[in-house]
Amino acid sequence: MNFLCHARHHLDAPYAALGTGLPDLVGLANRKNRLKPGLLPAAAPGTTGALLTGAHAHFHDDLHFHKSEAFRALNAQFTALIRARAPDSRASVLGHILVEIVLDRVYMDRHPGVARRYERALSHVSPEVVGHTVNRWLPRPSVRLPRVVAGFRRARFWNAYRYDEGIEIRLGQVARRVGLGEVPGLVDVMPQLRRDVAERADELLSIPPP
Repeated sequence: MNFLCHARHHLDAPYAALGTGLPDLVGLANRKNRLKPGLLPAAAPGTTGALLTGAHAHFHDDLHFHKSEAFRALNAQFTALIRARAPDSRASVLGHILVEIVLDRVYMDRHPGVARRYERALSHVSPEVVGHTVNRWLPRPSVRLPRVVAGFRRARFWNAYRYDEGIEIRLGQVARRVGLGEVPGLVDVMPQLRRDVAERADELLSIPPP
């Protein structure tokens, strides 16, 4: 699940909304760092508690999302397509990421204004507070984490998902950053991929509450 869908239930709670992206943001700050459920307190008051609410929601979503039949079927379909066009790529990982990005696009189409709500929530978050709080939970505290949070907030890369070309570009950026190999041209098939995800979006997002 990508950033917007992870945050969908927390858009009126800025630190919880940011917290839903923490596992990914921690990895961006330091690829050797991993925020794991076992590293996190169960709960806490105030801002710390809101960040924990978001982070625990991320792990809960992923546990159910990745086990769903809908995700497995779409992941297999997208992986096969990418492998046919780019045999030397890590097609299974790219397919996984593509399903999640396209789901964010479908969610934006269904809920006009959701990206703006997410951006407003993030605008109320202090990157320094996030860094100070989260570094207490990490085996390798990262001085880069506040800068990553601030850059993430500025980038608003989810707005690129509004366009099929933007989805392809964003997938390529992720692939280059983590060494996943070539990303083939996909713009010609993107309308069909969006339809396929839209048809199963309710299943993908049908996750029981924690």
